[in-house]
Amino acid sequence: MTPQKKAVDDFLTLHEIEWSRKVSAKASLCLKEGLYNRPTQLPDKDDVLKLASFMVRESASALEELTADRTNAVHYNRLMMVTLASVIVFNRKRPGDAHRMTVATYQKAPTEEKTHDDIYNSLTDNQRRLVNSLKRVETRGKKFMKVPILFTPKMQKAINLMLSVREQCGIAKDNKFVFAKVGTTAYLRGSDAIRYCREESGCIHPERVTSTCLRKEAATLAKVVGLTEQEVEELAVFLGHTKTTHKNIYRLDERTRQTAKVSEYLCRISQVSISSDENSDSEESPGEEMEEDGVKVKVMKKKLRKKPSKSMRWETPAKNAVIHHFSDVIEKRGKLPGRKECEKALRLTPLKGSGRKWTDVKHYVRNYIRKLAKGAEDSSECEES
Repeated sequence: MTPQKKAVDDFLTLHEIEWSRKVSAKASLCLKEGLYNRPTQLPDKDDVLKLASFMVRESASALEELTADRTNAVHYNRLMMVTLASVIVFNRKRPGDAHRMTVATYQKAPTEEKTHDDIYNSLTDNQRRLVNSLKRVETRGKKFMKVPILFTPKMQKAINLMLSVREQCGIAKDNKFVFAKVGTTAYLRGSDAIRYCREESGCIHPERVTSTCLRKEAATLAKVVGLTEQEVEELAVFLGHTKTTHKNIYRLDERTRQTAKVSEYLCRISQVSISSDENSDSEESPGEEMEEDGVKVKVMKKKLRKKPSKSMRWETPAKNAVIHHFSDVIEKRGKLPGRKECEKALRLTPLKGSGRKWTDVKHYVRNYIRKLAKGAEDSSECEES
């Protein structure tokens, strides 16, 4: 073996042994550290409202003009641009999920969604109206996943008009895409459609109004509004990714909410209250003040548990209504009512406008069952004695 060949073999052996520890691991660590303390870039609420208002106005104008002149390719492009952006923003989809949709896929989807009677009857009136008016189209998404896309009646009207005037506006016959470019066999890119709409609408922070930021907004706000784990999983499937990807990538850090919740808990277990104003009024019980790291800290005394407010106490009419509504559950000592059953009980006359949550009704039914069971045990003990 020549010295050069031995040197090359030694280098390859050293590369195989040391590369992961000295190069790739440190490079991965640097990438992760670069994400620390990065500002959260969610779309501004005013920008989203401006974008939505612009798309509604522009879609109505382009639809009216294309209906009047069915051979005008300029009006066709305007309507196609706004409709594609509306589909992506409404569904919070990746641009590729929408702009690669074919005419055959769109036309193959049923206009009316057929479902089982028991499932349909379990929906609220508003949910039934949405199911009857929206059109659901399933198409191929990232990594060959099945991705559903919803179309409102206005979107359906615009797309149906576009499909009826394709050849008159110069769309090639062999172009199979719904959002087809004039004179080519390619499709209009969804990112270009969103860029056009956000620039024309006058967004203050247009760099935040992207399909990715809108998807992250949907994932982040799902936690804020209190969706259950099952609802979060359904949202993740609809957006076209797994539940793990939904939590680890799309759901941004809720720094303000997390800091407030965790700091409140830490102050409670430490029995301290941090105050930035010396003369600020506080509802906490008085305690001994001290200064720590330049921050005023008040050591708190243990507070007594507050009694529930008078407005939240269960009055006799509300009690009787709940007991009568769940009489079968109480008599059989069966499974406690779920969220939908409790929300139906909240629509009863004695409970309307009380400000109670569905969990309050569930807890009351549980406590009432326990009370009956305890009374039965006490009576049996008295008979035995």
